[in-house]
Amino acid sequence: MKKTRTLLAVAAAVAGLVLLGSTLAYAAPPAGPTRGEANAAFQANFTGGFAIRPHNFEANGAPGGPAIPTPDSARIYPGEPDLEYCPQGWHVITLGVFADPAFYPGGNKEARQVLSTVDIQFALDGVSLQTERTAIKKLQHPFPDFSENPLWAVTFGAFLAPGSLSVSDHEIKTSIRAPVFGDEEFTTPFSVITC
Repeated sequence: MKKTRTLLAVAAAVAGLVLLGSTLAYAAPPAGPTRGEANAAFQANFTGGFAIRPHNFEANGAPGGPAIPTPDSARIYPGEPDLEYCPQGWHVITLGVFADPAFYPGGNKEARQVLSTVDIQFALDGVSLQTERTAIKKLQHPFPDFSENPLWAVTFGAFLAPGSLSVSDHEIKTSIRAPVFGDEEFTTPFSVITC
């Protein structure tokens, strides 16, 4: 009877380890950027991540991404042709617009109003994507080569779930509607490579 209980206890322990192992396998982090990392790159484009990059251009941990993206970056850069990205994980196609209040008679208020009229849409390989926009945010650091004033900015982005990008060549069509700045459309080729 004691041997039977011992064998049952060992069998239960082995079964528990097998079940725990399969649970841990499902709990393992996904390959590539997470949805949270893609959202951080989107939200921090002109704020925290942007503040980090001028101080360290190789700050790959910065939520806004490095100045020159690596293939495993969550952020896909429209306007920067022929870059390469990994297919794994979440990605966000993101582009921002900023305004200098010194250029407007109404200062900060008018700069924010101008940015509120801007709309940017993305299409991936001819398919329109759902685009999100951030709140209009004040940059707490100036662009030394552009303006000594704090600027206002808004970022637009389209999120791509894991499996959305096949290993091949792709293109992003960016359509900017800006009553004050003028409308613009451009296409950016990029590649998804095996990583």
